[in-house]
Amino acid sequence: MFITCFLIRKNDKMFYLIKKVRMAKIRDLALFDIWQINKLLSFVDREPYSFFDGIILPAPFDIFYKILPLRFKFLPESYVLTDKKKLLACISVKRCNGNHRKWEISKLLMSDSPHEAVRVLIQYAVTKFAAKGVHTFLAAIEENQNELIQLLIDGAGFRHCSRHQFWRCTNYSPNLEVLKELSIRPFKNSDAGAVCELYNDTLQPHFRPSLNKNKAEFHENIFAGLLPNSQFRYVIEHKERKQLICYLVLKTNDNKNYILDCLLSKGYEYAFESILNYSLKLAQKRTQNLNFYVTNKYCLQTANHFENVLKNNSYEAANSFVILVKDLFRTIKDDSQVIRNVFYTDINSNPAFKSQLF
Repeated sequence: MFITCFLIRKNDKMFYLIKKVRMAKIRDLALFDIWQINKLLSFVDREPYSFFDGIILPAPFDIFYKILPLRFKFLPESYVLTDKKKLLACISVKRCNGNHRKWEISKLLMSDSPHEAVRVLIQYAVTKFAAKGVHTFLAAIEENQNELIQLLIDGAGFRHCSRHQFWRCTNYSPNLEVLKELSIRPFKNSDAGAVCELYNDTLQPHFRPSLNKNKAEFHENIFAGLLPNSQFRYVIEHKERKQLICYLVLKTNDNKNYILDCLLSKGYEYAFESILNYSLKLAQKRTQNLNFYVTNKYCLQTANHFENVLKNNSYEAANSFVILVKDLFRTIKDDSQVIRNVFYTDINSNPAFKSQLF
């Protein structure tokens, strides 16, 4: 709460009008907020399980968690914007797996359409973690949320980076098998380096500064068995060349809706249709009554080929998400020596080419 003084004129006399104005407040999400949280509208959350799962730590453990260095944080952190006792908005940010310098907005809830107060909440969360050393923030927003996208771009400094399109399967009778020259096996942590190299090579060059990943981001989470989402990861190798050419991730949280994320080497695009149908069979082994989706990421060089294959195999376009990025890079002083090359016009001169260090 703060006090504002207004200077007014009445009958040629000056008066001070003192008025109390209540100010919106930002604080950590608390357990007693659960009743108001259920009334808010979700604009970013795509996870069907409860908003409070794995987010709120009971006292006194939350005190110890807050003082942990950035590299040791592993849980989402949530903040709410309140006016008097009314909860207006809530934001949750979480660390990307394996990279404490890269965080994402995982949940954003508000009482109505995006407004100026929400911009303040987003800026608060981004600024707080940027001060701790985070250099990249990501947000996936449904493409039809134009007002929220514009708010993040104009008000919080995000920029449009890429797009993810989900395709829903309508034909659940695949005929093709995996090509004979390819072999499929479960993913191991020792494959993380090869998968990381495959991912960074497949990225479009202009997306690499913001979306590139390191080896640790592909490691299996030690708490994977405790997470609400189940992931089944596989790699595909070329038998003769002993080369890893594909990385598959099957995700589900209810054993009914399966989402396939496929990373395929640019030179083996011809095998995508075979891999696609084999992945559907893998999901059907776990349940017959399922909904099968495929994610097509347009930041990858294989996106256009994937789209053509999906259309030809009776897949229908479903939800589409815009990927927004905010990069915070530090200026690095270059203390390296400058090499100056000197060329002579006469090739017979000794020397005709000379390098000098300065």
